[in-house]
Amino acid sequence: MQNYMDYATCAKMFTQGQKARMQAALNSSAGNRNNLWTSSNLIATGTNDGYTPVTCAPIADFNASTYRICAGESVTFTDLSYNAPKDNSWTYSWSFPGGTPSTSTDSMPTITYNTPGIYDVSLTVTNSAGSDSYTRNQLIIVKQTSGGGATPFTEGFEDAAFPVNSTNNNLSWEYEFNTSTAWDRTTLASYSGNASIMIDNQNVADGMVNSFISPTIDFSNVTSTGIMTFKVAYAQIDNTSSDLLRVLFSKDCGKTWQVRFARSGAQLASASPTSGNFIPSTTAEWQEFSIPLSIFAGEQSIYVKFEMTSGGGNKCYVDDINIQATTGVEELINDEQIQLYPNPSAGNVTVKLNTDLAVPASIQILDISGRVIIDKTVQLSQNPVNINNENTLIPGTYFVNITAGNKKWVKKLVVLK
Repeated sequence: MQNYMDYATCAKMFTQGQKARMQAALNSSAGNRNNLWTSSNLIATGTNDGYTPVTCAPIADFNASTYRICAGESVTFTDLSYNAPKDNSWTYSWSFPGGTPSTSTDSMPTITYNTPGIYDVSLTVTNSAGSDSYTRNQLIIVKQTSGGGATPFTEGFEDAAFPVNSTNNNLSWEYEFNTSTAWDRTTLASYSGNASIMIDNQNVADGMVNSFISPTIDFSNVTSTGIMTFKVAYAQIDNTSSDLLRVLFSKDCGKTWQVRFARSGAQLASASPTSGNFIPSTTAEWQEFSIPLSIFAGEQSIYVKFEMTSGGGNKCYVDDINIQATTGVEELINDEQIQLYPNPSAGNVTVKLNTDLAVPASIQILDISGRVIIDKTVQLSQNPVNINNENTLIPGTYFVNITAGNKKWVKKLVVLK
């Protein structure tokens, strides 16, 4: 003991009263102080003289190198068991339903999964003092790379069994949720049909992320003009609401994702801030977003994820997801009928439509995340259309979407400064 309250040069000098006080404290059961010296506690904690170490039984634990793979890929499992020093007496007994091999006695086995599904993994670890078992339910998600959707692909959430597809399980969707309130099919509102999918951000803590993921979709016939469109209805509660909707694409069964669309707060909103429950009553309270698919053209297996990070806003609805391999513009607009110049550009772009058809056309310029930077409506006969936006278009790659009637045309634009 040190007497730090005495400012003498020796910190080990105590008065008789201090000595008595310390002895009283050590003999007291208050706060279990007497366990510092009682023989029963010294024996129990292995700190008595002549103590002989006792081997404890292990406590099983493990992790995996990845938790989501494509069919035919492998996962390596690592033993993390603890509670006793590891020696030659330790043995391992693994169980891998759906895996090859289905059992193992290695401490770090590598297992291949050939069939899509969701699988448990169990480990029993044993040493000279005993054994322990641990099962992690639904640990490994194995996704298919074929047999899912083909383009054109649509999802309108009309199947009451959603996310399960009641007629073809290969077309079933998947939920990823971190809260009890998450994305769910609803009949409260829809852009078309009777249903949509909705998340009630009012009842989700800020920062929580919830998603729904498509089945695998074959993009083999997607061309450079392929496009995905979807409808969104969303309202903030007030101007501080910052709910973030992202759309991501994966080429490796969901191990990695590429963000292709991101909107939050007022940029996402299709209606005025609403303090009560937001339920869109007309199609005017919905807006359509589009994502160019040229970078995924020819891919055989693509997964699409809609991800909401809640930020204190109101309900958000999604409906009418539509993936088109090509925009089918041959009857109205073709490459010879459209000129986009200069390209590359410094930001000033001219769109010339060589057609005599007098119908309205929508011209949108989108960045690579799908965000609409410029949106104009013109008559096809009133052209060329000059877009002077040197201060709007920063250097990068953009997509020019031209829509006339039910036809669309997409062209890449490069901005250099």
